[in-house]
Amino acid sequence: MPIYEFACRSCSSQFESRVARAGDRPGACPSCGSAEFDKQLSAVAAHTAGSPGASPQSGGGACACMPNGGGCGRMN
Repeated sequence: MPIYEFACRSCSSQFESRVARAGDRPGACPSCGSAEFDKQLSAVAAHTAGSPGASPQSGGGACACMPNGGGCGRMN
């Protein structure tokens, strides 16, 4: 089951929830119990093609530690 990120409209807390399908939504905010929340856009990590155990590559844009904005999990 994929994990999606949500932001509550009532208390502004952010939380993750496993949902069976992309259109499904969690029942309520774990902080305040509200059923009003928005699905958030999040970065995706992917493994490069090649040998088993290849280093994950950042989806880019979410990392500030590298000048090009990606590659945080990569060991050179």
